[in-house]
Amino acid sequence: MEDGSAPNTVNYYMPHHAVLREDKVTTKLRVVFDASSHDIGFPSLNDCLLTGPNLNPDLLSILIKFRLNEIAFTADIKKAFLQISLAEKDRDAVRFLWLTAPPHEEAGETLCVLRMTRVMFGVSPIPFLLAATVRKHLKEYEDQLPEVVKIIKESLYVDDLISSASDVENAFSITTGAREIMSAAGMDLCKWTTNCAALKEKWKTTMSEPSEETETHGSVLKVLGLVWRTKTDEFVFDLTALLDAVAKRENTKRSVLKLSARIFDPIGFLTPFTVRVKCLFQEMWIRGLGWDEELPTDLAQEWKGWCSELPQIHHIHIPRWYGIKSVHRHDAHQLHVFCDASEKAYSTVAYLLRVAEDGAKTTCLVASKSRLAPLKKISLPRLELMGAVIGARLGNSLLKPLNLELHQVHMWTDSMIVLQWIRSPAHKWKQFVSNRVSEIQSLTNPAMWSHCKGKFNPADLPTRGQTATNLKESDLWWKGPSFLTALNQLEERDEDQSDEDVTSELKQGQQVIVQLSSGSDEK
Repeated sequence: MEDGSAPNTVNYYMPHHAVLREDKVTTKLRVVFDASSHDIGFPSLNDCLLTGPNLNPDLLSILIKFRLNEIAFTADIKKAFLQISLAEKDRDAVRFLWLTAPPHEEAGETLCVLRMTRVMFGVSPIPFLLAATVRKHLKEYEDQLPEVVKIIKESLYVDDLISSASDVENAFSITTGAREIMSAAGMDLCKWTTNCAALKEKWKTTMSEPSEETETHGSVLKVLGLVWRTKTDEFVFDLTALLDAVAKRENTKRSVLKLSARIFDPIGFLTPFTVRVKCLFQEMWIRGLGWDEELPTDLAQEWKGWCSELPQIHHIHIPRWYGIKSVHRHDAHQLHVFCDASEKAYSTVAYLLRVAEDGAKTTCLVASKSRLAPLKKISLPRLELMGAVIGARLGNSLLKPLNLELHQVHMWTDSMIVLQWIRSPAHKWKQFVSNRVSEIQSLTNPAMWSHCKGKFNPADLPTRGQTATNLKESDLWWKGPSFLTALNQLEERDEDQSDEDVTSELKQGQQVIVQLSSGSDEK
């Protein structure tokens, strides 16, 4: 920071305030600037700036990779934004007022004008500037440490490095290489944490100071919003703050949205539980309730029941590691994606299957997605097709982070109607079905799709909702259907295919009538 100003420049004064975070280990007190403030009729600083493209990797992909290997480790860049200098000509646009402490007790505080000389959090293009600066720096090491550079690009989310490795030596090589690369740019990686005691010991030989995060709070850590217990290597949900807020809740639509949105679940572990409150919120819209209007008795009772189950979420522990070792055989790993729908919602859930050398099979939940059924009523087969669409999207998006190829993916639905639509040319069907079948066929091979019985379909759980207790104890949800680990995976059917349902989506034949007239005809 510096005072003074350059001539002939635009001046902008940013309000600022202190944010106290007791859960942080190093910097508990931060100064946050508001570059979106403005006077009536005048733009804010953020209004005048381009945010730039998003250069950060997909958050879900990072978390998937984080679970892929046995040894996990995290770190973050020390004061990342403050390592990037701001051009002299731009510093008057980031002015702020500051009270200086009096040199003597009898003197009063002095108000002065300061300017930031480094980029700061709160200005819209800053995430792009940080990512672009890191990428420019990484180019210098692409020939020296190509594997480490690749991992940093794929595992660095803003200033957090989150990754995993198959063994201690590999993890140590990656972490030391990453520290060397980032330190050369003045961006020191700090607060190293891992679930592996052997890796911690190796770090002590190279790190001048032990990681404060590891030494003091190593048992519990937040990784991109997820709570990770390093000692047990599990993900858990810490809803303490939410439970405190629920105790003081109001039975209004605003309260339902505000409180339910505080459950952060990007992977979709709790989808069968959280979908219930989404359905409740949709019902409030259907009834036209106001934001602060008291809920009717039936909805209030449902909201109360959902809130009463929240403490049970504390007892759900999800292994961070899939428990599946990396192997070089192409057929050793498979991704199985299930799709389903009901009148309330449609969903998809994916499982990773590993086939060992002796033929033994193990499975684990990878990710899930769900959507509420639209308010405009549509047929159940069409909803099943919409579930197949998000299933195809999910399966395709998981290929890269799981290091799989398309032929290793298996798609499942319990609708024979949808299966026939997918296995037929898209142009045969009406526009609604045709558009979605086209997308499915562009993301997957129709031969990858199979039928499974509805009672074995785990994607059925998020379409109907589950209590927290049932979710915790559901092997179908956490491990997938039992036939995945059977010796033979057979295509099974439990519904009669209705020709009428299938053919109702066929395009109607069109008859073209051409009328010819002679140019010599008199009018």
